[in-house]
Amino acid sequence: MSESDDRWAITDTLVRYARCIDLFDFEGVSSVFSDEAVIEYGGYPVFHGGAEAAAFLQKHTATTAWHQHMVSVVDLRLDGDVANTVTYFIAHAVPKDDAEQVRTNVGEYRDRLQRTPDGWKIVERRQQTGWKETRRRTS
Repeated sequence: MSESDDRWAITDTLVRYARCIDLFDFEGVSSVFSDEAVIEYGGYPVFHGGAEAAAFLQKHTATTAWHQHMVSVVDLRLDGDVANTVTYFIAHAVPKDDAEQVRTNVGEYRDRLQRTPDGWKIVERRQQTGWKETRRRTS
């Protein structure tokens, strides 16, 4: 693969994570991580492997009716079969019990990815939240 191909594949992995959460596709969430991945969602226990992270997210979003994650890869450093990235995110969620409310979470993911026989996988993720807020519909 060329460097350009690798960059697209890495970006696809990061975007697929966000899209899978939006679709409540937790198998898809699990698939972007290696089995040995170390995942830190600030303030929560450390998770090991995609299955643990996906199970946490599935439980954490059980009361969510709708999601939208917007991600932007702002820094991608490629070194052979390893990549380090910083991805900004804005996540919106509407709870099942209050369609007039939206929760917003803004921050960044700092990831290390590795090329595997199954494609690029996240092997380390550290989420840093910049701010969270809850708003009610005004119109």
